[in-house]
Amino acid sequence: MRTVLTLILLVFVSCSAKNNSTLVLTQSVSPTVSIDELMENYAKCSANSTLENQLAYFHSFPSENEAFEQVFGLDVLNDSVIEAPLYNESFDYVSLFFSLDSVETGEVINKLTTLIVNLEWEADAVNFLQYNLIELANSNPSLTAECLNKYEKERIENFWRFYFAGPVAPENTPEEFGFLESANPKIFNSMQVQWDNVHEERE
Repeated sequence: MRTVLTLILLVFVSCSAKNNSTLVLTQSVSPTVSIDELMENYAKCSANSTLENQLAYFHSFPSENEAFEQVFGLDVLNDSVIEAPLYNESFDYVSLFFSLDSVETGEVINKLTTLIVNLEWEADAVNFLQYNLIELANSNPSLTAECLNKYEKERIENFWRFYFAGPVAPENTPEEFGFLESANPKIFNSMQVQWDNVHEERE
């Protein structure tokens, strides 16, 4: 049965790769990102922010770092800078993602926690994504801690690594999460470790 399912998956990926508007990522666990679908849902949601349109945009927005980079990032090939299809519109797409008020905040945080795994800081769409993630997390510290508490140690550490990433290290850990020292030492210690790591890297 597993062999049959594997063959079906390989055929599906092979067929999807023929569509130039669809990004098929190399990892088998990565989702397929349709540029056309993302653009269509962006246009619909921007024009009419109904629950249906918001959910469609939420689900079509990249959910892993490879997809995000291939849709919104930059790549350097043979000393040439190559812009992703939606690089110039990336701030608009990210802004809309964070304005989906009909989508539960916990679902947004969970999606972001997966998206930012191994996502490296860059002064473009990634920086803007980070800025909005920090705003969201700081506005919802208890909910953020609740979401993070479901994950393994490595995923929690990755969240804080991305939170503190960038050329300028924050002077202190965010006061919004100070309550975690007694409420949830696991998440608090992970935050503290990543903050320490950022400062050591910049010394």
